[in-house]
Amino acid sequence: WVRLDPGASWMYLRQYFYDWETERPADLVIERVGARYPSPQPSPAEISRRIDKLIEWTPTWYRHLERRIEGYYDSPPDRCTFNLSTAGMDGLLYGKGHFTIAEDQAAILEFRPPDCRYWSIQIMNDFWESQEFDVRQTSLNGHQARLDPDGVFRGVISVNDPGVPNWLDPVGHKNGLICARVLYPTSTPEVTI
Repeated sequence: WVRLDPGASWMYLRQYFYDWETERPADLVIERVGARYPSPQPSPAEISRRIDKLIEWTPTWYRHLERRIEGYYDSPPDRCTFNLSTAGMDGLLYGKGHFTIAEDQAAILEFRPPDCRYWSIQIMNDFWESQEFDVRQTSLNGHQARLDPDGVFRGVISVNDPGVPNWLDPVGHKNGLICARVLYPTSTPEVTI
């Protein structure tokens, strides 16, 4: 049971998987106590109100995305900057960074994972979109990644597969965003680029 603030209008739920092959999705039920089912048909006035609300919301969403993307580019070019999540996700540190490479270049990420429940590195395009993670290796987590003997994760972002462990495929993009997630770490990590 999760008590929501009386003013809450949405809930964010994210499930993290380390072993994508064997972990099972949670079986969740969301019930709105006191709701009537089926919901009554909306009136024409209610439909009009909802359309107006959508029209008002659309430009604010693009400004929201622009601010989020700027947060990645505000990080220095040689590291990710970590902050505690402001979206209400308890114990989650977000690392934000960016990369720019030429066709024949690579960006190397170095990251010593702290003691934590979960960590991952993901690359996205300039529009803050995840890229084909179901068919390309655009992210790696602590279960999937291979650490070097010194305990450091070294990820390679390059347009072409260099044939090394921890390649992160930018799906043809020569610049983009780097997102690191660390859940309940014992210390703030560092990701250098």
